[in-house]
Amino acid sequence: MARRRIAVSVAALAISSLVVAGCGSSDSAASGGGTPASPGSSSASAASGSPLDVFFINAQGSSTGSSYPQETQGAKAAVAYINNELGVDRLEIAPGYAYSKAPDQDRFLGVTQTRELFSKAFADGRRKKWRFNHSPLYLDFLEGKADFQCTPWGVPLYTLQGWQRPCYLMDDGYVDSWKELLETTNWDEFGRGKDPRCDNCMAHCGYEPTAVLATMDSLRQSLRAMVSH
Repeated sequence: MARRRIAVSVAALAISSLVVAGCGSSDSAASGGGTPASPGSSSASAASGSPLDVFFINAQGSSTGSSYPQETQGAKAAVAYINNELGVDRLEIAPGYAYSKAPDQDRFLGVTQTRELFSKAFADGRRKKWRFNHSPLYLDFLEGKADFQCTPWGVPLYTLQGWQRPCYLMDDGYVDSWKELLETTNWDEFGRGKDPRCDNCMAHCGYEPTAVLATMDSLRQSLRAMVSH
């Protein structure tokens, strides 16, 4: 049991590095475009050759995400290694984005690029073989097969300073109670197309709750989730 817990921790760390550090130029949610980072600002991977090496999107790739064969291969290799070699029960995956406290704003993918990378990584039946701890509709969302609004209150963050609003990636202050967080935060102001800070966010903390609610509230979405599983 202890070894399995360690393996799960390693997997979580590896997949966080894979997706949060695997990054490139940013594009807007509305246009799907973006300006590639300047040549030479891309970078490289660790020298060990392990499938868990951190990789970076080539800054000279297409701004639509259509020229990332090495990075897609790296993503597939890392997830396959975690799934097949480490043998974890379930793994979680979520794309990083240029949130305000990220130290390098130019190395993250935008929405269009993220969808294309996940679509290619999940292709050829790999998604069904990999053991994800996600709702099928959230995985559909990552591939661009479904689109949702953010549910920013779905995965709240509590810190030593109190409840952080509106989510753990955006710091608009703290409140003392869960009730105060829910009742005094204008949740309708957040999400892609509403707050510019959210434009490239596809994080599980906001969109997994929406996918779960959509599954529970709609027979159509429930059936779709069953088919996608």
